Order: sequence, then structure tokens, then C-alpha cells
Amino acid sequence: MTIVLQDNSWGIRKAISHSGIKLCGCTEFNGAVWLTYTGATDMVHGLGYSDEVDGNRSVDDEIKRFKSENKDVVYCQDVNEFINQIKKKQNETN
Repeated sequence: MTIVLQDNSWGIRKAISHSGIKLCGCTEFNGAVWLTYTGATDMVHGLGYSDEVDGNRSVDDEIKRFKSENKDVVYCQDVNEFINQIKKKQNETN
């Protein structure tokens, strides 16, 4: 399951960090418009920026790719729900 917040800002990242959840540096990349957590790593990652392999992909193309490849997704309404879903997932795996 992938947990997604369809928003990304300094204030949101600050709230996530203050809750004790780690943030990958990619959350601050230009084009990282969404935040994701899969549990594959212990960090929140950014979504929307072009990766190193295909730097020509637009933010919209990257979001479309993500949606096509990820079917088991929980879309959170706000940062608090995002944090709570991540903590719930972390507790299930510990």
C-alpha cells in the first residue's frame, strides 16, 4: 500500500518532520508536488519531479506514470491523516 498526500510545502514537511517521520531530500526537489510513503524505506518521498533516467518527463507525466503503476493507494485529505496513516503502517510492520 502506498500512502499519498496530494500536496507538498515547507509547512507540511515541517509537520511531518516534527511528528518523527523522516523525509527524503527528494521532497524538496523542484516538481515534487505530492508526498508518498510506501514503507519500502522509512522515509517520505516526493513525487512529480523528473528522475535522473528520464529528465524530460513533465510533472503531469510523472503523476500519470505513478497512478498507472500504483493501484493500492490511500489518498489522504490532509497532513494529519497522512501522518496518522504512516504511523499506523509503521506500527503494523514493527
